[in-house]
Amino acid sequence: MPSAPEPPTGATTPPPAGVAGETPPAGNVGVAWDAPRRWVATMGSGMRFLTYAVPGAPAAPDGDCGVYFFGPSNGGGVEPNLARWQSEFENGTPRRSTRTVHGLPVTEFDIAGTYRAHADMSGTPVAPQPHFALLGAIVQGPNGDVFFTLLGPEHTVKAAEPEFDAMVNSVRPRAIKPRA
Repeated sequence: MPSAPEPPTGATTPPPAGVAGETPPAGNVGVAWDAPRRWVATMGSGMRFLTYAVPGAPAAPDGDCGVYFFGPSNGGGVEPNLARWQSEFENGTPRRSTRTVHGLPVTEFDIAGTYRAHADMSGTPVAPQPHFALLGAIVQGPNGDVFFTLLGPEHTVKAAEPEFDAMVNSVRPRAIKPRA
């Protein structure tokens, strides 16, 4: 599987869109992961470090996987984020679990129901979205928490769940190469 090029220490640009394989985040995130081949990486915006477009299930719109990193001791921690994710859904019963992946604590979250969307990028309120789902994973990395959220129509998210799980299973500490 081809790998994305290793960015120089302190770089701020993620790998080019559409690069399959290892996604070594720029900067000092402290973890790396293997991105699903059919997901297309694009630059993050706002609070997002990186965004993946997740192709939709047959006859369903695409989903969206956001990756967030706020640095050491930032991002609000595990419990407040799980509570926020749950509050964004009506009529949903969340499932959560914790485990260790390559020595890193990971909390996983799954909920489906009516998504009470935030405002869009222009600040315009978005109508509630019935039959939506969210898969989330919070990786407690060596340099701070890294948040993964796959959100979209329930059929799309459920179809992409094996890929999301494989990505989370691939998360590992990333050694930062010292400058020469």
